[in-house]
Amino acid sequence: MRGGLYLKIQPYKSERANKASPFAPAIVEAYNIIFVGNLAWDKTEDDLRNLFSSCNIASIRFVLDKETMEFKGYGHVDFADSESVKTALKLDQNVVCGRPIRISCAVWQRKEQLQVQHPCNKRQFPINLRARIANRLNKTQILISRMAAILVR
Repeated sequence: MRGGLYLKIQPYKSERANKASPFAPAIVEAYNIIFVGNLAWDKTEDDLRNLFSSCNIASIRFVLDKETMEFKGYGHVDFADSESVKTALKLDQNVVCGRPIRISCAVWQRKEQLQVQHPCNKRQFPINLRARIANRLNKTQILISRMAAILVR
């Protein structure tokens, strides 16, 4: 053996598998969405439906990168009731597709990020959009009145 260096190979012992996340958002009543992280790249919606089979799932959304449209490794699950959320939170660190998944309450959106439903076409838009439109309309009206005054001269 030259140089006195050697390599010792031994089995890996995972310590993370049973650790709870240090950050756990509080449960918000009537906000039945959970965050599911550390998902395998080859996961399917059926894998999560099997894990949450005892819960009443409304929908599952996997988060994709906006530019590359590649899966980012996490998603959100909407439940029909708060009892399903409590049941799902107990499944934190269960193994799905060979990986211990992290489950926590989804963080409540900030006030300015909340979505409001437009009554005419049922499309979603930010709450502050109305204020932005009114501000731009006001600026446009001022510009038009100034242009009209110039043309009248």
